[in-house]
Amino acid sequence: MDRKIIFMFCLIIAMAACGDNNNKEENAAPAAIVKTNNSDAAPQLLPVTQDLKISPSAVGPRVAALLDGKFVVVWASDYTIKAKTYSNTNELKSFDVSSAGSVSSGKNALYTDSKVNESPAVASFSNGDFVVVWEHRQYGASLSGHDIRARLFTQDGTALTDDFLILSNGGNKNIYPTLQLSVATIGLDNNDTQRHYVVSWQDLSNYSKHSAIKGLKLTNAEINKPSFANGKDPFLISTSSQNELNRYPAVVGARDEEGKLTGDFLVAWSKKENPVGNADRNKATINYKLFRENKQNETIFQATDSARDSKPAVASLTNGDFIISWAKNEDGSDSNSGIAARRFFGPKASNSGAPKKKELLVESFPSTSQYDFSISALLNSAFVVSWSDGKNIQAKTFNSGDNVAIHKFNISNEEDSIKTDPWVVTLKNKNVKNIFVVWQLIDSDGPSAYGNIAITEN
Repeated sequence: MDRKIIFMFCLIIAMAACGDNNNKEENAAPAAIVKTNNSDAAPQLLPVTQDLKISPSAVGPRVAALLDGKFVVVWASDYTIKAKTYSNTNELKSFDVSSAGSVSSGKNALYTDSKVNESPAVASFSNGDFVVVWEHRQYGASLSGHDIRARLFTQDGTALTDDFLILSNGGNKNIYPTLQLSVATIGLDNNDTQRHYVVSWQDLSNYSKHSAIKGLKLTNAEINKPSFANGKDPFLISTSSQNELNRYPAVVGARDEEGKLTGDFLVAWSKKENPVGNADRNKATINYKLFRENKQNETIFQATDSARDSKPAVASLTNGDFIISWAKNEDGSDSNSGIAARRFFGPKASNSGAPKKKELLVESFPSTSQYDFSISALLNSAFVVSWSDGKNIQAKTFNSGDNVAIHKFNISNEEDSIKTDPWVVTLKNKNVKNIFVVWQLIDSDGPSAYGNIAITEN
């Protein structure tokens, strides 16, 4: 259990005295709806009135949309990566993604005899298949350290591959909280037999001095080649200068005007200059790089003008543009904290990668700690952002033209527990764009995974 969860778990002990948690579903109040503007450019979304409990003892849940309104949720539990597929709120299949993990008891257990799978990420292909990647740590005789592993599945949860190694860290025994994995699919080849995807992460090999963002571009065919036995050499996405801290990578596949994946992709990350000995350790900007198949050397862009921005989230809009959102802390004070976002031209535009709209404030917060959020594209180049305010998971939709907020609402219902780390996805169901948000709930029983669907209002 990571330090953030331990901290929140301690807070919940005090909250337990304020209310009875034993009848959560029976006492759940309908989610609040706030319509901030009248427009048909972005859908009005109505949440289902009861939160869906996905799994107890779940850490870091993530979700990806499949075909016909179905979706898959992945999470870490008991050092193992697990998953469930759903149709609407009906569970279809529950299964393990990784091999079982274990940790021996004792003061130095992680260093002596352990096999830990954690920090999963998931993305789906246009044919409904999906890929899951995660961090794997194993110590003892093998001393494999931090590795990245992956596995491919069909839409119904049938494994297309065993879990396989895509990056080996070669015995590095340093214990860090996460590699901050991000994964995106970038398309299928013409006969739909090869599935192309990109994995990005924070490289911690020289963490005491600097860290870089690296990535791998993969297809399912590569894992069967003998040369892939020990993984594949990654490529450098960010710069890697002395005393430069690059972190929180977010990757997304580019789409054309018909909404189809093109093979291009964008990676955004937070860059902190001179983090060692800096008078202001919070200074950071959002950078991004657009990778196109017909170019080898791509330009690094800076998405933000201020110097206190971090934790980007990205989405590819249906008109080919990109949207990047990030945690904003204008001057270091709690009163100027929030989520910001900005649109950028996609890879097919003559000025690809350049800003298309001015920066917008998605939501302001009274506390710098409320930085858990995610973003997803809707129809008509609209988009939705979901975030946690501590006790609620909220969302807001924006239209395609001038980034006007259309609709703000609560996704979650219970207000007597801590909720963090929301992950929003737009479900694929013909022309109706419902959304599903999964989040981590922390109460006196520990962390668990919950979610809810918001349906398009007729």
